[in-house]
Amino acid sequence: PLFKRSLKIYQISLGPNHPNVAKILNNLALLCKDQGNLTGAEQLFKKSLEIYEISLGPSHPSVATSLNNLAIFYKTQMKFSEAEPLYKRSLQIRESSLGPNHPDVAESLFNLALLYQSLERFGEAELLFKRSIQLYKHNFGANHPHTRMARTNLNLCQQKIRVNIFFNVYIYFFSIIFDI
Repeated sequence: PLFKRSLKIYQISLGPNHPNVAKILNNLALLCKDQGNLTGAEQLFKKSLEIYEISLGPSHPSVATSLNNLAIFYKTQMKFSEAEPLYKRSLQIRESSLGPNHPDVAESLFNLALLYQSLERFGEAELLFKRSIQLYKHNFGANHPHTRMARTNLNLCQQKIRVNIFFNVYIYFFSIIFDI
């Protein structure tokens, strides 16, 4: 009720395409998602993104954040093909508008790496995890929770790569031995 009331006040006083309206819509989307209203959440995320693009332009960091939020939403819904271009666009905007060493760039790299890990594209994920770790270390230090989380995911990714290599070698030798 408070978010909806705030939304009406902002829309009346600031106009329907003001960035603060987009921020309220994004917060409402997060609430809808947490309450299990996935259709409502998706619509609100999209409307928030649309307003940010109209009011701030397509290359603004707030657009990148909105893209990232929608991509996370799609990833949690297992809509990977919808999430990937949003993550990539968010990363591109953040790199160009904030610079390649900004912590938000690290977040975009990390999120895209998680997506690739879910898709079993471990080689791509590994490279992105490594880059995110460098940026997190540079910005926050080696023992910051973000750095440690990225390192943990990198280790898991590298384990999967080793298992895949072992499995492929095993299959190869198995096929030679049994002439398959």
